[in-house]
Amino acid sequence: MVGRGSAPLWAVLLCLSARLVTGDQDQQPSAQLSFTPDELWKFIGQAVRSEVQLIFGKLDLERRLETLDFSVTALESSVEALNSRQNALDARVYATDTRLNSKGDTLDARVDDLASQLYRRGSESDTIAARLDDQNHSLKTLGASIESCQVQMLEWTIKLDHQQSSLEDLAKKVSQNSVKLNATSGLLNQSLQSYYMEGNPNDWRPRMEELAEEVNNITSRVNKMAASGPQLEQLTTRNDMLQLTLDAASAALNASRGQPATSLPRDCSELPAGTASGIHLLQPGLDRSVPPTPAFCDLESDGGGWTVVQRRADIQPRQEFYLGWQAYREGFGELDREFWWGLESLWRTTGSRDRRYQLRITLGDFDGERRHAVYGTFRVSSEADGYRLAVGNYSGDAGDALKRHNGYRFSTKDRDNDGYSLSCATTHRGAWWYEACYDSNLNGQPLVGHNTGQGGISWNKWRTWDYSLKAAEMKIRPQAQTRT
Repeated sequence: MVGRGSAPLWAVLLCLSARLVTGDQDQQPSAQLSFTPDELWKFIGQAVRSEVQLIFGKLDLERRLETLDFSVTALESSVEALNSRQNALDARVYATDTRLNSKGDTLDARVDDLASQLYRRGSESDTIAARLDDQNHSLKTLGASIESCQVQMLEWTIKLDHQQSSLEDLAKKVSQNSVKLNATSGLLNQSLQSYYMEGNPNDWRPRMEELAEEVNNITSRVNKMAASGPQLEQLTTRNDMLQLTLDAASAALNASRGQPATSLPRDCSELPAGTASGIHLLQPGLDRSVPPTPAFCDLESDGGGWTVVQRRADIQPRQEFYLGWQAYREGFGELDREFWWGLESLWRTTGSRDRRYQLRITLGDFDGERRHAVYGTFRVSSEADGYRLAVGNYSGDAGDALKRHNGYRFSTKDRDNDGYSLSCATTHRGAWWYEACYDSNLNGQPLVGHNTGQGGISWNKWRTWDYSLKAAEMKIRPQAQTRT
């Protein structure tokens, strides 16, 4: 039987066919193979079937190989597709990882921010809680204040009732003083007429005429005030002025009749203890024939006893200080506002040989700061000498801005007594004891703080020459060793 390792089928068939053809022609020994035709054909059939099976097996194997090749190709395609999808998935996974990482960082940052906000909110909550506690405390305090205010309102209501009553009483007093002034004015006029008829020369006559005119003017002002419904404070001040004028007129009338005059203080230091600061009637100097004059007395500051001779303050309407010689000689302004007491009164007060005076100057700027200058000696000479200034023995914290002016006469816009080729008074729109021109100028223009030119209310040893002060006050009183 031909196996898979035997000769090919075609070779066996060829050999057998040759044996059948040659037959007996070639007599071989008995050792050679001998087949009958049937056996041969059977053998050939078997060989053919075996070969055919082998061929079909090969064909089947080839088909299977082809199928396997196709399957492998398909698998390879599938693997490539899977690889492509895996790459795509890897890319998506990477992108997703990147996004997740980015979002993770963002979430971490937001978590940190939220944690910080929560911490701040916690702190703010603590602060709000503390503020609420404070507000609750404030509300309690406010409630107590309201109750206190209610009590004060009741007290004020009672005080207002008393003030209303006082206002009515004061109005009556003003009316009475007005009647007295009218009567005094008539007596003064009669006295003047008698003097004119008798031809008796008297130094009182000009002053009596001035007092009579002043009485008439004040009477007219009182009537206007009563018609316009004045306030209590205004009435009080005007009533004081009326009373002082009435006293001065009465003193002048008594003097004109040869009657003894009522003794008046020479300056504010002679007022009785316990007297309130305000406007009082004085008779400066030793000459009792000189008519009395009202003055503002500061009986509280620095031991009291001060006679105020000048005041500059930011009080509206402002008093004009760029005035002439006569105005500065007699004085001007309102004693409870801005004013100049008068050079003549200054001379009569400080010129007495039996009493030496000191000067205190208080200054204020627009920043709320205050300074002062004190001079242990202060004197003003007579008009004949130009009201010359004598000042010395400085102390204080404002600087000595009067030293330059010591020994100089007073100058106004119509009386140039300074040591300058031009008029300091007109150049700087003021009036002062100018040299050429000044270290101080307290009667200058009411400018505001730093300005582009000179002429303000100046004290150069504290503020510079181009700074105008907000307030200034000059006041005098006797030295500690007053009598000689």
